[in-house]
Amino acid sequence: MRQMPHVLLVLTATVLLAADKKDEKAELDKANLQGTWELIGAEMGGQKSEEPLGAKLTFTGNKVIAKDKDGKVRQESTFKLDPTKNPKQMDVIVTRNEKTEVQEAIYSLDGDTLKVCGAEAGKPRPTKFKTKESGDAMLLVLKRVKSQDK
Repeated sequence: MRQMPHVLLVLTATVLLAADKKDEKAELDKANLQGTWELIGAEMGGQKSEEPLGAKLTFTGNKVIAKDKDGKVRQESTFKLDPTKNPKQMDVIVTRNEKTEVQEAIYSLDGDTLKVCGAEAGKPRPTKFKTKESGDAMLLVLKRVKSQDK
């Protein structure tokens, strides 16, 4: 019985270390997302889409601003990351008409290329970086905008 507090202490420390690692990884990915990204590829319903190309996402802190190719703001939201999942997960929190919705997505960050595959609010999170003909997901491929490209 004397070992029980020791076991609980070790278990608590392990849980706290795991939470710290998750937060550390999320902060690192969040830092790597900061800046402006240009949409270079999109897919909806299993088909490539040309319409939104040239749109931009700008990540600042935990906020993301989506602008169309003409620079008009289309959506402002916040995001949360969970890079400990496979694939990595992103929740985009959008407030429209005083109602908050969460769009569940997965993401892949590889240098200056960002892929995000997300579902409409209330729909299940995608598990792969592709869309289905009858699905609600959208796949976005973005390239980091270098400071001279802005």
